[in-house]
Amino acid sequence: MRSPVFVALFVSVVFVAVQAQGGSNLPLLSNAFGSNMVLNAGQASKIWGWTQAGDAPVEITLIRNNQVVVSLQTISRDQYWSTYISQPVSFEPASIIISSSGQKAQIDNVLFGFLFFCGGQSNMEMSVHGAYNASTEIPQGDQYPNIRLFTAGQKSYASAVRSMRSF
Repeated sequence: MRSPVFVALFVSVVFVAVQAQGGSNLPLLSNAFGSNMVLNAGQASKIWGWTQAGDAPVEITLIRNNQVVVSLQTISRDQYWSTYISQPVSFEPASIIISSSGQKAQIDNVLFGFLFFCGGQSNMEMSVHGAYNASTEIPQGDQYPNIRLFTAGQKSYASAVRSMRSF
């Protein structure tokens, strides 16, 4: 196991390297967000990303049923931007469009609902394919399109990170 000092040093070096790039390779929307995701309903959900310009306006639009539901603007500071979106529970999919200085990112089929995070022992990694009666259960999954699964990569950090790896 690596020591916390090594991990912190590695994260610091990576952060410095990312800043030295001038942000030109950084995504407008963090890879922590993507199509088919669920954001927490009833409270503010933070979203963030980076712009190519240092201090640039960023427009965030939430569209549901071809109607603009939320339109926000913020300003990036040193290329980083963040804002909060709050929506009630909705099983109607939405799109979130982020644009700034000619860049555009869009995620689709976003729901606002209840999030449950599970963690625990190694048996939680077992996929549905390994479950009892899987050949019957898997085809029935189509009956539940609003249930979404997110699996995070197995990596620990000594401090907060702004982007992540998922499977």
